[in-house]
Amino acid sequence: MDFSDLSRIIVGAAVDSGKSILANLAGYQTGDAPGEGETEPSSPLLGALGVLARPKPPDSTGAASGFAARLGDSWSVLALLDRRIHQARAAAWGELAEGAVCLASYLGQVVELGPGTAGGAKITIGLGPNLAITIDSSPGADTIAARGAPPEVPASGQCGIQ
Repeated sequence: MDFSDLSRIIVGAAVDSGKSILANLAGYQTGDAPGEGETEPSSPLLGALGVLARPKPPDSTGAASGFAARLGDSWSVLALLDRRIHQARAAAWGELAEGAVCLASYLGQVVELGPGTAGGAKITIGLGPNLAITIDSSPGADTIAARGAPPEVPASGQCGIQ
C-alpha cells in the first residue's frame, strides 16, 4: 500500500450507508480557498475502531476538515477536526483539564476521563452542565455524584435504572 499524496480536505454532506459513514470530500489546492481543489463523493470516513462519527455539513459556524491520503484513484481520510464540537463542549463544561481525555458531541454531551479532585481519577458522563454523573476515586473523595438527578433515591438504590 503506497500513499502517493496527502491533502487537506473539507467534509461536506455525510450519510450512514449501514456499512460505513460516507462523506463528500473537497480538497484544498495550494494557496487556494478550502474546497476549491478536486472533489470525491461518497468517500468512507475511517476512525478509531468502534468509534462512529457522522460530521455535520458545513454551515456559517464552521465545517469538519482534516487530512486524506491518496491511494490509487481514491482518498482515505486519516484525521478530522470540527471546532464546532470543541466549542459546544467548552460552552457546556469549560476548559478541559490537563491530562483529561474526552469524547464529545456537537450538542455538548461528553464522556470525560480526567484527574479527580485530589489526585485520583474521575469519570463524567454528561448531557449538559446541569445533568451529569461524576465518579471520583480521589483519596478521601470516593464519590458518585449526580447533578439534575431525582431528589430521592429509591431504597433499592437503582434510581429507576433497569
